[in-house]
Amino acid sequence: MKYLIKLGLLSTCFFLFSCTSNQSAQDEGLKQCTEPRPEVCTMEYAPVCGTDNKGETQTYATGCTACADAQVVAYHEGECQ
Repeated sequence: MKYLIKLGLLSTCFFLFSCTSNQSAQDEGLKQCTEPRPEVCTMEYAPVCGTDNKGETQTYATGCTACADAQVVAYHEGECQ
């Protein structure tokens, strides 16, 4: 009986830890857009993934071009997946 209880607790722990999200790992590289927003950006390509105020993502050429869009609240390095 004790064996079944231990097995049940162990299974529950594994289940709970497997359900954790990697959102915090993504948030570490997240850069917030600040005011005032850029009006002019250089013509370079260093892709970033911008997140707008609705939670939707879009790839932008640079962080500058992402933050130039008034709907974008933050971005991270690299293209959107």
